[in-house]
Amino acid sequence: AESEALLALLGGEGVQAERVGTAGEALRLLARQRFGCIIVDLGLPDMDGVFLLEALKNGADGAAPRVMVHTGRLLSQTETQKLEAFAHAVITKNSASNERLLEELRRFLKDLASPSPEPIPENSGVMLAEVDAALLGVKVLVAEDDMRTAYSLSALLGGKGADVLVAETGRETLALLTQHADVRVLLLDMMMPEIDGFEVLRNLRQEGRFQGLPVLALSARETGGEREQCLAAGASEFLSKPVDNVRLLATLRDLLEPRTGDAAHA
Repeated sequence: AESEALLALLGGEGVQAERVGTAGEALRLLARQRFGCIIVDLGLPDMDGVFLLEALKNGADGAAPRVMVHTGRLLSQTETQKLEAFAHAVITKNSASNERLLEELRRFLKDLASPSPEPIPENSGVMLAEVDAALLGVKVLVAEDDMRTAYSLSALLGGKGADVLVAETGRETLALLTQHADVRVLLLDMMMPEIDGFEVLRNLRQEGRFQGLPVLALSARETGGEREQCLAAGASEFLSKPVDNVRLLATLRDLLEPRTGDAAHA
């Protein structure tokens, strides 16, 4: 009954939608057709929805559908962390959840119609296609204890084709970097719990294998000289919070693909 109601609502928005009842059916359909968005209930009969999302991500060719999770499940911390890396929106089922789904869908459709709603500064020298190419398939570690910010960054970078990992503490950041040698860039909140961003940077720059890892420091502190302190501690670049998405993408592109002149100077 819920899915029938959703299909009716989506049809009213002019969206062409198909419904399947199992994860197996979903994977078979996705193998044959390309979809822009998938709405997933975590309580599927043949496979937990989290595992379905993992399968979608692992099988993505850089054009994975946007994922919206619609669930009545009380999520554990582990499930929440996984969903933050996979989903663009997590909506808890209640009397207002269908309308929330429609709001997210309308936002998605608006993004499709206007892929670059924010103008890129003329002096940035960055084209959207170049940004997409720079991030496609790149493994990025987002070290951020505010899960709303972590989710926002994960969705943005994942939408550009990046493979995103999330760490909630400084210790977890160092552990994930040790476990994933293929991380190409680190987005580091400087106010992390357990070990702050400055200590994380000191640890990284003391180890030979991490000395060249690009680190983008992020901070909401308004104290003077924050940028200079971060760069002196070993950060490659600095952005203040709230992060401007266009500037973030441009900065990541520069960190991942240094200009010829910069490389020669280095």
